[in-house]
Amino acid sequence: MPFIFLILATALLALWILCLVAASKERVIQVLRALIRKKDREVEAGKSRLLLIRNTLENGLPGEKAKLRFLGSEKSAVKTLRRIDKERKAMKAGKIPLGGLIATAGFRLMELLRIDANQNLYKNLYHQRVELYGRDKAVDDTEYLLANCISLLVLGTGISFLVGGLLLLADDMIKGLAVAIGGAVVFFIVGYLPVDDIRDRLKKRQDEMNREFPKVVSKLALLVSAGMEVLPAWEQVSQSGSSPLYIQMRKVNEEVRNGISPVSAFESFIQSCNTKETSKLASSIMQNLTKGNDEISAFLRTLSKESWDARKHSARRAGELAGSRLLFPMLLMFAGILILVMVPVAMSFGSMGI
Repeated sequence: MPFIFLILATALLALWILCLVAASKERVIQVLRALIRKKDREVEAGKSRLLLIRNTLENGLPGEKAKLRFLGSEKSAVKTLRRIDKERKAMKAGKIPLGGLIATAGFRLMELLRIDANQNLYKNLYHQRVELYGRDKAVDDTEYLLANCISLLVLGTGISFLVGGLLLLADDMIKGLAVAIGGAVVFFIVGYLPVDDIRDRLKKRQDEMNREFPKVVSKLALLVSAGMEVLPAWEQVSQSGSSPLYIQMRKVNEEVRNGISPVSAFESFIQSCNTKETSKLASSIMQNLTKGNDEISAFLRTLSKESWDARKHSARRAGELAGSRLLFPMLLMFAGILILVMVPVAMSFGSMGI
């Protein structure tokens, strides 16, 4: 058995090294660009966090200010931002990190395994990436994530089989099998985490949009009912918040100002948000812009009422779900209390000879 693991490890590691050596210059550049875009997003997130901390220190409650000062949050955020910016500058200078080498080998592995845009995993990941960050460089980022996942699986399995085989040669059967099989599983999970992270971010983003949607529609209904045109009302509402829904609304304004037709801008809004409520809102506005619709004000009021009702129903359902999740811990606590009460009683009866 140890020789089987060692042969498989040699084959996998040799394949990975050959794929790394055979990677084209274009693939290396593609990896660097993907990593730089990732760092760009981290820098923007770091700047937003630093701005939030400074606003809290200036205008927040005394308790919040004291907590942030005690934890040194501002200094930590500045230090993290500088580190990320330094890494980004090194990448722009052509220095590729270890993670980039892993993804570089993965591109060649994708070609050998014939993984392309026709695969369901590729399509799903691409659409999720578009929904989160837009169509710009979505193909490159999708291929980078898949390449990184496949490369980590091959490299990690090879290393795990190698170490596990050596342990088996040393007659340590349990540790050898645990390292060989468990290590491969761990490397697969580590490689898949970025793919799963996009799905989690997308779900959180959609949940946040659904929470903000009733407020947005209520503001639009109020402004349009007061006599304002739809597009000016849309622009005014888009400036009243900073959540993902407001950000997507501001993108519509930017596209219209850049000469893109409002209908095309709202079609992009539908694709970016990808929720039933936003699609319904944008479709009604598109109809108003193209064919004219005197009932847009009444429609917005009706949609506002429906969205608030849906939010109340969702909050009620979330409360019921939270209650059901608490049932099992409560049963465990009840069992623990019973044990604490009954054991001393049983022991006292035993000491009395009953």
